[in-house]
Amino acid sequence: MLLHSQLTQQRSTISTHITECRVYKHIY
Repeated sequence: MLLHSQLTQQRSTISTHITECRVYKHIY
């Protein structure tokens, strides 16, 4: 269960990072 929680959190972090990259590319 703990591993699953970490995996979900990592997935969320990656998704957020991708969104930030898209916003960054859009601005510049």
